[in-house]
Amino acid sequence: TSDALQEDLEVTGSIILILYASSTEKDVDFYARLVDQAPDSEQQPGVVPPRGRILTRGWLKASHREKDTRRCKDYRPYYAHRNPVPVEPGRIYPYEIEIWPTSNIFRKGHRIRLDISNGDSPAFDFGGHHFGLKVGKDMIHHDKSHGSHLILPVIPK
Repeated sequence: TSDALQEDLEVTGSIILILYASSTEKDVDFYARLVDQAPDSEQQPGVVPPRGRILTRGWLKASHREKDTRRCKDYRPYYAHRNPVPVEPGRIYPYEIEIWPTSNIFRKGHRIRLDISNGDSPAFDFGGHHFGLKVGKDMIHHDKSHGSHLILPVIPK
């Protein structure tokens, strides 16, 4: 979650999440969503998730990380899904996760929030329960060598 914005910020277009991650398993699913989070003064204590508007989503199965470089664009990775390759448990991999395009003005005082989950379930949207169909430990890395980050198409004023 970003700091509260000091001024309005327009985001319009395709979004890419660069994610460095590892798992104890041979495969993992990554689900991401971009949220326009209301100012702290508008939050409702005890309500999960914090008040915000889900703008868009993206996802990638780790074993399907092989890109079709002929069809990739600077603003959009393209995955062929023809040659699934398991991940090596414990190894850190870079993933480019396409998040569907959106157009939104994040108003002054709002925050930009990125939610990441390893499962798409009601828990991700409504505070429900992950059903435990997959068991393992997944880790998102963010350090000097593994700079996980979000690429947003910011429109200048």
